[in-house]
Amino acid sequence: MGKSKNKMYTVKKPQPTGLCSVKDAETAKNELEVPPNATQTQTAAILEKLQSPEEEDRQCGCSSLAMTVFDEKMVQPLLENGIVKCAGPLLIDKCMAVREAAAGALRNLSISGGHKVCITMVEDDVMTPLVHLLNQCSENLKLVSENKTNKDPTKDIMVQSLHLLWNLCESSPVAVNTVSSESMICTIVECLKVDKYGIELAIPSAQCLHVVSEENRTGAQVLCVPEMLSVLESHMMSSGSSYRHCLLKTLIAGTLLNIKACLPSGMQSETVQAIVKVLSQTLEIDILEALQRFLTQFAATNGINHTDLDGGENSQIPVKDVREEDKDFKDKEERMEEIKCLLTSQQVALEIISNMCVPDDDDDDEEWEDMDATSSSSSDDQTEDMDITDTNSPFLSPLCLSAEIHSALIAQNVPKQILDKTSIADKNTTVITSHPKGQILMKGLQTIQNRALICLHNMVSVVETESLGGNDALNKLWQLLLAQTFEKKDNITDEYVEAMTSAMRALLQKMAAGQQAPQGLTEDHLLRLCELSHSSECSNVRANILGILGSIGNLLAKQPNTNALLSAIGSHLINVLSKEPKLWVIAEALDAIFDTFGDGQVADDVALQICLVDKLKQMLPVLKSKIRQGRIHLKEHYPVVMNAKTNLVRFIKYKEDQMK
Repeated sequence: MGKSKNKMYTVKKPQPTGLCSVKDAETAKNELEVPPNATQTQTAAILEKLQSPEEEDRQCGCSSLAMTVFDEKMVQPLLENGIVKCAGPLLIDKCMAVREAAAGALRNLSISGGHKVCITMVEDDVMTPLVHLLNQCSENLKLVSENKTNKDPTKDIMVQSLHLLWNLCESSPVAVNTVSSESMICTIVECLKVDKYGIELAIPSAQCLHVVSEENRTGAQVLCVPEMLSVLESHMMSSGSSYRHCLLKTLIAGTLLNIKACLPSGMQSETVQAIVKVLSQTLEIDILEALQRFLTQFAATNGINHTDLDGGENSQIPVKDVREEDKDFKDKEERMEEIKCLLTSQQVALEIISNMCVPDDDDDDEEWEDMDATSSSSSDDQTEDMDITDTNSPFLSPLCLSAEIHSALIAQNVPKQILDKTSIADKNTTVITSHPKGQILMKGLQTIQNRALICLHNMVSVVETESLGGNDALNKLWQLLLAQTFEKKDNITDEYVEAMTSAMRALLQKMAAGQQAPQGLTEDHLLRLCELSHSSECSNVRANILGILGSIGNLLAKQPNTNALLSAIGSHLINVLSKEPKLWVIAEALDAIFDTFGDGQVADDVALQICLVDKLKQMLPVLKSKIRQGRIHLKEHYPVVMNAKTNLVRFIKYKEDQMK
């Protein structure tokens, strides 16, 4: 048979020059080179298509980009490789299809990446081609409207571009300043005209105006020109009854509220009345009934009985031809879009009312800035000598609501509407959750509930008890909120817990101001609140619970036989002082201690029992050191922390004198 020859290994001969050969150098280079990964390959392919001379390639590149940006791992590499600088100029491409695809892709990028990506997009100068596109399309849109041309993509391009502009303005002050120019606002207001361009274009236009007009005096003055104002007012008071019209009117109401200060003084009261009426009409719609009606219609188009949405044996799906299926699909999408508009309109209405109940605090901000500047170099002793009992101090300035807003809210029964929304997602929603689209709809309902709770927090502080239904109504509401807080639910978010505890805190402060103790409160409730405070990673939730405990303690300290409850509160508050990492939350705990143990025989007995004063004296040097080191990082919390520290020194001295 055959023989095998052993392989002979040879040693490479050294080159006479002392250098490696060209072949060896190329081999070594290839071995060291790292092959591009999938992300780099995909990014390079998209960039190549976007810069292609062929219109079809550029459009294809935009379509690929529109889908790729929803992959979180792709967003940062795309930005680092200058995707905005490549895709931005395509907004004014000579091909209309490329323009539309580019606008859609950049819109998706602004949605998927959040605020940071939007700011980066503005820094990469996406606003220049976008503004040029909007102004150019606005002129073309007028011609299309006059000629009644159906086959023109201008309107679709405008819709995508306005959505992109809205996202950018929500994140970037630079984008807002760019839009604030008169010509740009004129372009957006022109697109509001539903009778000319349709509701699809009017809604993103209204969303842009709502964002741009917020705390923007330049933009507000442009919108207060009579021609602009007449367009806003006519569309806010229009007779459209669809949910899309409801969203449009709500957004315009928010815009008019934003520019109210720039309106002639004789118009302001009437405008506020009209705004609140529109918001009340939006909240008046029974959202659960609307959702169930939508789901019934949705099921009917599939031939499914609405009682068998979970896929029972009696569910039937008849065979349809392609045209019928296409028509059904479009009908479903239209209905789904309508119901989303209703959810959004109620969310926006609650947000607007919540902002209405917060007084303008610009003067206070300036005062705190001045205080911060003058106090940053002062010693601790000087801080302790501050007179916190001065009636002009911002610590004691109460929230107030203008008479015109207060009367409008009461006249339209807005407080009751808000109370109804605070438990909207906790009602019987079985039909909704069992539907294929139920997760999206439930998320919208949860957002409405969260905003209603925040709105309740703001409103309780500025509306008298009688307008909220009286003392009995407040107590029932407290018990309802307490039960909802401890109810075990799936997918509870920090946003929900924060909104719930904020509302509870404001409600208890209202009850404490009227010396009305919460009924049915047990030690178990307090322990569960303390447990929630310990387990929450959200500092706002922890601060809210400390405020709740302070209000409860203040009420219990004036009642007999409450030693056990006060002891539980005191022990938790002392524990927070030693373990809480956030200085401003520690300040909240100190305020709760002052509220609970400031006065009253029962409070004094419990304070002595838990050695409150001795423990506070031990912690005082540590707290002073923490405040001294973290003073620079306190920012808006600086006055709260400094006030708590000053009060702590006085509280210890007061209690020691009392014991003597």
